[in-house]
Amino acid sequence: MMARLTRLLRRFRTDTRGVSALEFAMLVPLMLTLYIGTVEVSLGVAADRKLAIAARTTADLVAQTKTMNPAELANVFKAAEAVMAPYSAGRLTIAITSIEVDDTGKTTVLWSRANKGAAKKTQDLSVPAAFRTSARSLVWVEAKYDYVPMKIWSFIDTVHLKSESYMSPRIAEAVQWSNS
Repeated sequence: MMARLTRLLRRFRTDTRGVSALEFAMLVPLMLTLYIGTVEVSLGVAADRKLAIAARTTADLVAQTKTMNPAELANVFKAAEAVMAPYSAGRLTIAITSIEVDDTGKTTVLWSRANKGAAKKTQDLSVPAAFRTSARSLVWVEAKYDYVPMKIWSFIDTVHLKSESYMSPRIAEAVQWSNS
């Protein structure tokens, strides 16, 4: 009985017919995780890039006007949503603020509107030093997007992306708000 068991174990040790299948079975979970992870990171980076382009486009559109009104603002928000395609516009939040910087570098909010939530009401905003030059006006756009990864990753819920863009008005000294 013992001799038979020894022969069987020796034969099993030298038999290499199933080694490839075993190695494949051990590596498939790792390779699938790496592949799906790479796809997910790529989609997240693409969403972040789209958000930056949407913020820049929104600031550019507002900076090209003398005054903004509710109808024009609705069109600007629609343009930002179009830039975000194919990502869901329902998770996009954009706040547009017209800022004036005085000779001392103090900022004043001329007007602020958002497509969702509250607009900026702070009078002394933290504008980057490069934009705090004397007697200047700025259009500041803050865009946020809640990116939801694939449901495969149960440990990752929502990734909050944010992008800001500052532009100087092109046509007027400052972009003004008109309710008409």
